[in-house]
Formats: sequence, structure tokens, C-alpha cells
Amino acid sequence: MKKRILASSIVSILICLSLIAGSTFALFTSESKVNIAITSGKVDVVASIDGLELYSMERACANNTFENGGTATIDGNNLALTNVSAGDKAIVTIGFTNNSSIAVKYRLTTEINGELADDLVVSTVDSSNAYTAIFGQTEWEKLEVGETVDSLKVAVELPVDAGEEAEGITTPTNISISIEAVQGNVSFADKWDGSTVGDTSWYNDTDMEFTLNKAAQFVGLSDLVDNGNTFEGKTIKLASNLDLEAYDANGERVSFDPIGYGYNTVFKGTFDGQGHTISNLYQNGWALGLDYSTEGGGLFASVVDATIKNLNIDNSEIVMECIDMGTLVGYSYGNCTYENITVKNSAIANYNRYTGGLIGEVNGTQTFTNIRIEDSVVSALWGTYDASVGGVIGGKWGDADLTFENVYVDVQLDTFNDVCSNYQYYNYRLSGMLIGNSEEVTDGTATASYLKCNNCTVVYRDWVNYTYCEFESAGAPSYREPDEWKFLRVQEGYAYDGVDPNHTHDTDETHEELLVFDQLFGGDKGVKGGKAHTGVTVIYPD
Repeated sequence: MKKRILASSIVSILICLSLIAGSTFALFTSESKVNIAITSGKVDVVASIDGLELYSMERACANNTFENGGTATIDGNNLALTNVSAGDKAIVTIGFTNNSSIAVKYRLTTEINGELADDLVVSTVDSSNAYTAIFGQTEWEKLEVGETVDSLKVAVELPVDAGEEAEGITTPTNISISIEAVQGNVSFADKWDGSTVGDTSWYNDTDMEFTLNKAAQFVGLSDLVDNGNTFEGKTIKLASNLDLEAYDANGERVSFDPIGYGYNTVFKGTFDGQGHTISNLYQNGWALGLDYSTEGGGLFASVVDATIKNLNIDNSEIVMECIDMGTLVGYSYGNCTYENITVKNSAIANYNRYTGGLIGEVNGTQTFTNIRIEDSVVSALWGTYDASVGGVIGGKWGDADLTFENVYVDVQLDTFNDVCSNYQYYNYRLSGMLIGNSEEVTDGTATASYLKCNNCTVVYRDWVNYTYCEFESAGAPSYREPDEWKFLRVQEGYAYDGVDPNHTHDTDETHEELLVFDQLFGGDKGVKGGKAHTGVTVIYPD
């Protein structure tokens, strides 16, 4: 049986391109790559070149020759293109058959390196002659035993507007197109196509439980909540991994709109990830039109009396300005439960508001159980003067009763301005590995009597030391005494130099004093950050 499918197989393509005479494209096929060890079946997918079309300025070319004299030569499964000009395009048709003893899944992955990487366009071409530019990878497609795909077309084009820019380039540009196959029962992430209009067809007013397995359905959840559906008393289950990396027609990254808005448009239900992973969450506050407002940032903008559990977030990137935000939730109010959640390989950055590795701002009774935040960065943008940055929670607002059970935090708080006083009147500022703004001070030190911790671990890395300079007009700073930080690694180029820790400066003086960042809760003007808490084990660098 035969099937015409837009995607991939098991061929490797290496294309070398420059505009000087004699340079070539080269297309090679290879035996199948197996990414997953298989004991019960054999993956055997072999591809071949079944056709070639050449175009110059969208005009079809005959005899394997471009209009400006460039040529194409096929030798078995090798293709060589010479003297390529701007406006030239080659479309290769690849055929392949699944000779495996099991069904497989396959996809096409592209990577472009070289001076023309931003100019070349690689696309797949469907039967209606529609082009779909490839940014990274296509979706996985299934291929049954014995099934053949005979019309996979891949186009490589040097656009007309690349002509002047490319003139004189002599270094070849390499395009690697890998077509991978794996056993067919492997679970992969469903990939978002970037559409801002989600699929809401799965929802009805009578059911109390819903299962999502498509990124489009997850976007539909955002649409439903944004339109006022709180899902109170209802459960959403995730049945597959979701990949939220998407690009628009211009190759620009598409931002995922947070679920909900802020104080009033909230999620009140239960979200059960069932152990699945949401990867490549991307949010740019300026692109989304979110700045200087009460709207929240993160996967969920705002939740009230909600439960979120059994979920992994991997490789997220969020940057906004003056928006309370966390990787998972911006605002978390009321009676909320978070359990079995991991955030890793992620980065979040903000300007002047509550920002947390997990939650932005909390208020109410909140329970956090089996939480891991690791290999991630939580940042205050340059010029920040009033950010509250926390490894877990950006800050508490009002009454709160918080419980941390089995919480592991290994993040970098990249808050140099916030810690080191860009405006020269704060000392430690509102930055802490657990909570940024604790809203509680005891004897001049940030504390958190409302937080109960059991079996929690905070890991500091080599970046714990910053430098700080205080001017006389701002008053004397309160440094850690030397014996409090002598066991820590000193930032390169600085050391305690015997200067009185309570010294002041004239405005004309220049001097930098070592200031150790080792706090679980953020301080404030004249307030030291809290560096210890019952139930928390702190691990310092070797």
C-alpha cells in the first residue's frame, strides 16, 4: 500500500552551498538511524531519491539546468548542484518504505549552519504545491509495516533578496536534514502549530472531567478560562506530552498566552498532568501586550482554590515587564495545592515585580509537596529597582499559611542589581532562594513564620558572591560579618580587605566590598535577608 505524507523517513541530507563557481550541494542517503533500543522488532527504513525539479525565479527549468547556467547531477543517491544563483530552487522527491517488522514513527529535522543560514529557506511541499517552511522539526508521523511514502518533497531555495547580501561569500553553508525513525509505540510530545485560536471542541457544560492530548486543546483551555470559565469543581487531565515551541510565517517565536488574566479571570479547577511534560513554553510580555498591569505571567496567569499536580515543565523561557509571574503560576490565591511538580532547564526574567521559579505571588493557604526546581535561572532585568525574586515564590502578599514538603531548589538568582543596590539604598533587597519578598521582619532580618518546611533543600552554586558599594548619602550598609562567609568561595578578583563592614563612602570614592548572597528570604531597605529556616538544609559550594 502507498501513502502520500508530508514529513520524513530515514535519509541524511548534507547540502554545501556558496555562490562561487564549482561549489556544490551534496545529498546522501544512509541506512536508518535507530534512536531507541528495540528488542522485539527491527527498524528498517531505507530511502532513495525518486525525482528532482529545478526552478529559477519560480520558472521551471529543463534538462537539470538553472537559467543562469547552474546544473544538477544525480549519481545514484547523490545530488550535486553547481553555480547556484539567488532565486534558484531545487525540489527533491524522496521515497521510502518501512521494511521493519514493526510500525515506526518518523520525522524530518533540519539544521542550517554558515553565513547564509538566515537566508536559505528549507520547506516541505505537499501535493497541492503548498510550501511549509521547516523551523527545527516536523511532527512525528506513523508508518505501518510494509507501508510506502513515495512523494516526500523537500525544497531548498536561495531567495532573490539574498543576492547582494550573499555576494562574495566563499564559505559553504551546510544544511543537515535528518529523517529519523523510531518504534511506533513511543510517546512523543504533541507539537503546537502556533495558532492562537485553540480547539475547544472537547469541552461541554455537563462533564466534570476532561482529557487533553493535543497542544491545540491546551490552547483551547486558555481560551475557555480567558472567557470566564473557571472550571471550578472540574478536572483537566493531560494524556500526552506537549511541545509549545512554535514560529510564525516570518520565523518569529510565538508566545503562549497564559491561562487566565489576573485577579478576576482565574482557573479554579484541578489540573492533573499525569506525569507528562510541557516543554518549550515561551512568553514575551511585550509581544503579548502584557506590561505594567495586573495580568499574570506563566503557564497559568492566575489560580484560586486550585490544584495542580503531576506535571513537568522543561526548557521554558519567560520575560516580561512589571507583571507578577512564575514559571507555573503568576498569582496563586486562596486554598491551593501543588504536588509532584518539576521545573528544569528554564529561565524567567522580570522588571520590578514578583517573580518566582514556580509561583509569582501567593496569598492564602498553599501546600507544596514534592517540588523540584533545578538547573534554572530566575532574573531581575537590568535597571530593576523593586523586583521581588524567589527561587520558589516571588513574594507573599497579605495573609498566608504556606507548607513546603520535600521541596528541592537548585536555581541561580540572577539579580545582581536587586541584590547589589543599583540605586544605592537597599542592602540585600527582595531576593531569596525560597521567597523573594517575605513580608515579615524580625530583629532587622527577613523571616517567614507562616512557612512550615519539612525535608527541604536549597543548593547554592559558585555565583553566591556579589560586590556592593554604598555611598555616604544613603547611610551605612549592613554587611555579613567575615566569619559568616569565610567558608564560601570568594568572587574572582575580590576579597575581604579589612575595611570596616559598616564603613561609608564619599560620592567621589570608588571601592567594592564583598557581599555574600546566601539568603532564603529577601530583605529590604535596612533589612538583612534571612539565611536559615527550620526544616531547610542549605548546601554551599565546595
